Amino acid sequence: MLKLDRKYFGQDLNAAADKLWPDALKALNSLKSKTCPGQEFTGWFDWPAQQGLALIESVTTWRDSLDVDFDLIVVIGIGGSYLGTRAVSDISTHSFAAGMKNQATISGKPMIVFAGHNMSETSLGELLDLMSVRKPIVNVISKSGTTTEPGVAFRVIRSFIEKHYPKDSTRRIIATTDARKGALRRLAADCGYKSFEVPDTVGGRYSVLTAVGLVPLALHGYDIASLMQGADRVFKDLSKSEPSTEGALALHYAQCRTAAWNNGKKVEVMAYPEPKMRNISEWWKQLFGESDGKDGKGLFPASIECTMDLHSMGQYMQEGARIMMETFLAVDHPRKVDISLEHKTVTVPKAASNLDELQYLEGRGVDSINDTAMLATRIAHSSGGVPCLELRLPDLTPNSLGAMFATFETACAVGGLMLQVNPFNQPGVEAYKLKMFELLGKPKS
Repeated sequence: MLKLDRKYFGQDLNAAADKLWPDALKALNSLKSKTCPGQEFTGWFDWPAQQGLALIESVTTWRDSLDVDFDLIVVIGIGGSYLGTRAVSDISTHSFAAGMKNQATISGKPMIVFAGHNMSETSLGELLDLMSVRKPIVNVISKSGTTTEPGVAFRVIRSFIEKHYPKDSTRRIIATTDARKGALRRLAADCGYKSFEVPDTVGGRYSVLTAVGLVPLALHGYDIASLMQGADRVFKDLSKSEPSTEGALALHYAQCRTAAWNNGKKVEVMAYPEPKMRNISEWWKQLFGESDGKDGKGLFPASIECTMDLHSMGQYMQEGARIMMETFLAVDHPRKVDISLEHKTVTVPKAASNLDELQYLEGRGVDSINDTAMLATRIAHSSGGVPCLELRLPDLTPNSLGAMFATFETACAVGGLMLQVNPFNQPGVEAYKLKMFELLGKPKS
């Protein structure tokens, strides 16, 4: 079960946050009753019970019947179409599997890579190099099919697949898109691609537990059933008249963020302890930034990696402008994940001399040292005037990650409603697109 530690958040802010419990419950009830702003995009709430658990069976049955030989999964998408999948796959994959001689036995899974989230010709060219020495299968994810970044990437990659696999090119492409309309839906129908639906009632940044995340993760061999079960546990508690465990945690987190905003904070920094968790913070940044950043409101979401960034951003965190709060995403057992590799326990070895002055750490596990560094950072930053929370996961298993996704999604929606913004639209995202289309000379429809 996830835990929230508010010990270093500050007495005054904690008191202010506690007073917001009725507001948080009111926001949650409007979400559950679908009477809130953006109600048409609240289908993600209680998704496991409503559709998710049934979708697991459908996706798993399809995957098990797939007769295409592949050792590379190319996921094409931007924003919510890939960030959740990437967060999970990074955690469940050996960081250096591609360079290991026994790569297949190291991970037991096909390699998974991502495209369509930037406009880098270098990245796309290098991906084509990789595809030329692997056997790829492609999952293109776009509700409309016309978003520029994934659209360009898909046209290039589709051309490669059609050229190199003329006999089974259509079986190597899976489209996840709108159920009825859009360019990608029409293309999938014309070409005969296997397709899955992006639900009409779920926005991209809330879609990790839909086919958007489940299809590529299933291809990757991930335990998507356990992922869904973890989320289902949280949503069941949130469905009570007054949540009591992990559901209450989601509301408490929303209360703390709102209290910080009300008291003049402008930035929330997520501090995470593992390089493998970097894309959890990227998913979190999109979720909160795109949901709350409207009408001149909302905490700006940023992130740092502990302890790496303490040697760069640490100075600002300790003594810079006091405009921020900090949330530490900690893990009790970071090596406990859903992969076939048996992780080594790394401890500081004994040495013949103490020239490096590390004798006091001999026999200590590196995880233990890292956790102590995170606690020290929380104490130091708090004493420097930064209100600090700790959200602690028991491990990085699929079940825990599912609970984490449900918790953050709910906290984000509730917090946005408490700020009196619509947490499900993103009108500001269109500004750069319109200017880009103008500069590129896109014909007006």
